[in-house]
Amino acid sequence: MQILKTIIVLSAVVLTVNACSSKSDSDKSVRDANRSIDESKKKADDAVKEAEKAGQATKDITASGGQPGSIAISGEIVKDESKAIDGLDPRVFLDVATGKGWRGSNPVLTASIILKGSLALEQKKQLNELKLGQFLNFGCDLSNNQVNGLTEKPLEPLVVTGSTSVQIVSAENIFVCDASLLQGQFLSLVSKRLFLSSMQIVITGLGQLSVIAESLSLEGQNLIKLEGEDGSATLLSGPSLNMNVKKLTGTGNLKINSNGSNYVEKVN
Repeated sequence: MQILKTIIVLSAVVLTVNACSSKSDSDKSVRDANRSIDESKKKADDAVKEAEKAGQATKDITASGGQPGSIAISGEIVKDESKAIDGLDPRVFLDVATGKGWRGSNPVLTASIILKGSLALEQKKQLNELKLGQFLNFGCDLSNNQVNGLTEKPLEPLVVTGSTSVQIVSAENIFVCDASLLQGQFLSLVSKRLFLSSMQIVITGLGQLSVIAESLSLEGQNLIKLEGEDGSATLLSGPSLNMNVKKLTGTGNLKINSNGSNYVEKVN
């Protein structure tokens, strides 16, 4: 009987120890599981942060704000080659700015701006090759005196290749009052006498405006606006400008705005 009691007591002790051991193991398993979950969460958070950093680094390259296109201006329209933006005739105002990036700031201006006081030989050659006695009119109400002895020249057709359009406008005399009649993303004006009156030329995205004139006459307020194309990427520069004017006349003015593209978040 005493032996039986001893066995029962021993068994109870064993069961109690096993129960305690089982509880201890269970608690450890829970702690290990929680630790594993915490570690997994940390790894996931770290991975998200790294991905965000990588994404931000990529956006800093592709969406930091666009540069305006290159600008080259030559002839008597230039008064001081050393002053770049502020070196032009007072009747011509040049405003150049970079676009706004995804962080809300604008990058430093790195676009090329070149001013020269005289026309190059190639530009003079193009002017000398113009046929005399012709004119082109874009929306101006011309008097008889303005076109006396002149013949209106047929306009060369717009050349379209894919999404690119090129228009070459050349004549001894060109009158522009309604620039919406000029359609080319790549637009070239070549004239011995170019007359601009209260007109606006606007080119957005990939493009270029080229002007070669022996004499540029300004009437009213005129605007040339060259804009980079806004979007989720701002890598491409805005339209470029190549303006070569031997002589500037008239009481009007010309404002040239050249701006880089702004970041705009893509909507899915």
